[in-house]
Amino acid sequence: MCGICGFYAEPNIDLLKKMCHALKHRGPDDEGYYSDECVSLGMRRLSIIDLATGHQPLCNEDETKWVVFNGEIYNYPELRKLLEKKGHQFKTRSDTEVIVHLYEEFSLDFVKFLRGMFSIALWDKTDSKLILARDRVGKKPLYYLAKNGKLFFSSEMKSFFHCPDFSRELEPAGIPLYLSYLYIPAPYSIFKDVKKLPPAHLLVYSQNQLQAIRYWELNPKKISSYSQPDLVQQVRDKLEESVKIRLISDVPLGAFLSGGIDSSAIVGFMAKHSSKPVKTFTVNFNHQDDKYNETEFARKVASYFGTEHHETTIEYNVIDLLPKVLWHFDEPFGNSTSILTCLLSEFTKKHVTVALSGTGGDEAFLGYPRYLGITWSEYYRKIPPFIRTGVIQRLMRLLPESTDGNRYQDRFFKRIKRFVKGAELKPDQRYLSWLTYFDYDFQKHLLSPRIMADMEYTPTYLKLFKELDALSDDPLDKAFLFDIQTFLPFNQLEYMDKMSMAKSLEARCPFCDHELLELSAGLPSDLKLRRTNGKYILKKACEGILPKEIIFRKKVGFDAPVGLWFKRDLKEFVEKCFSPACLKQTQLFNPEAVQGLLQLHFSNRSDLSVHLWMILVLEIWYRMYIKNNVIEEPTFKLVDLL
Repeated sequence: MCGICGFYAEPNIDLLKKMCHALKHRGPDDEGYYSDECVSLGMRRLSIIDLATGHQPLCNEDETKWVVFNGEIYNYPELRKLLEKKGHQFKTRSDTEVIVHLYEEFSLDFVKFLRGMFSIALWDKTDSKLILARDRVGKKPLYYLAKNGKLFFSSEMKSFFHCPDFSRELEPAGIPLYLSYLYIPAPYSIFKDVKKLPPAHLLVYSQNQLQAIRYWELNPKKISSYSQPDLVQQVRDKLEESVKIRLISDVPLGAFLSGGIDSSAIVGFMAKHSSKPVKTFTVNFNHQDDKYNETEFARKVASYFGTEHHETTIEYNVIDLLPKVLWHFDEPFGNSTSILTCLLSEFTKKHVTVALSGTGGDEAFLGYPRYLGITWSEYYRKIPPFIRTGVIQRLMRLLPESTDGNRYQDRFFKRIKRFVKGAELKPDQRYLSWLTYFDYDFQKHLLSPRIMADMEYTPTYLKLFKELDALSDDPLDKAFLFDIQTFLPFNQLEYMDKMSMAKSLEARCPFCDHELLELSAGLPSDLKLRRTNGKYILKKACEGILPKEIIFRKKVGFDAPVGLWFKRDLKEFVEKCFSPACLKQTQLFNPEAVQGLLQLHFSNRSDLSVHLWMILVLEIWYRMYIKNNVIEEPTFKLVDLL
């Protein structure tokens, strides 16, 4: 695991080292460089496998192919045997060296053999070709900047701050996309110059030409030749295998444990294949009361499997953490769970270097409440329109919304309101409305005229929904495929990567194994979501492995209580930051619109905690990156920006 960077341009070792130094947190153990007349490659290494000889960059036998690599290839022992039979010679035991020999043997198809998480830069000196690759699901990030006949790349955008060709000009679609979805999806970034390589893509740069190639796509073709018990067994076996292959490590390894079914299943399979007690990690936070605390369930799972359990209550100040967290994302990112993940990673890193995570379980097996909304909306629309709009929608306006937190039990009425509002739309627009925070019409009111003049709306996701029509006419299938391509990589995996690597911790996600996702894609939808029971087949697969009280417990979720933050930790700061005088300094937002949202939230008429958090994040990010041109990790306090 590491950070990689480099460029196709004239040699500049000083620039290469500056770009690498910006990634030091991703790889504190080692650094390495390669440079010739065309290409420069750099890496920062977090040593996980082959600690002694796994130094990068690595090359083939005649030094005509060079590679830097971020991630883990879990099937590299089998690939190595295959390549040795074909006559390739290895100098190390590392998974990195497998990549360069695979490319020698199979050209651009090399990536199809890899099972794992990765971002790769491979220089083919013979053909003067630079190849960038990102794993199928998007577990490892990769950014690139093509300008003035040069190509720069890096695991994080902060490397580009040292490049003279980089400009901080905003991407016109960046802010509208962020305000819509909490994040900015590939290929866009917040900066006009910088693009994100989408998951499951290669980028080939040769003769000043860029070619993007998609090498993998989920196929929802249904499995019809197996009985339900057979499919349950297949899910159990594939999940077990996905966990088992992720136990390969030359350094201490453990698991995040919340006590929910996803993390508990992972711990159960780890315990089965570990010769020593599994190290598990659970945190509680100083802001939480009993309804937010899951430590009781985590302890039960830890006791059940006899793990070496580590648990703590973390004291923190969100005001102090926010600028540091934003620095690790480099662009606005509105999922506040990133704060908690950063703290969990910091605690876990004190004991291990690798941790397995349950990220992806909800996407893989339809665990989110919005999947229920797809099914329920078909029944809801059978109600006569005059009752839906004349009675039900009016009643919805009277329902209270808790502004105390952001957990499942606090969001019940809010979800119902969103469901009813979205149910009047066409199916694709309906699902998208449940994932949208500020629609574009409201953004026109929220953003200042100065910002709106440079922004443009990009209906990226509506286009994607249309493309999915060719793959399936099942709305649950389409939601599954949509979330695997968008919500999972650009939201869930984005903050898992950035926050774990901020603490030099490697996070592995068995539920994001592409073979497990391929199996799930082929399952009938009613085996993943049955009536009101999400993750139905996963729960069946975990029977006999997990205690029933864990399998069937009510979902809580690892979410930040943003509502409580606004009432406590952030209240004084937000009131100052959102004051008309302060907002006029950046001229990002219309002060009247922000004040209106703030008053609506604090009057307890509507829970706008996530919306206000998104505004706060964008305001702070803009002050850090545009007004102050931050380059290094911030040491200032948040109030110093106002």
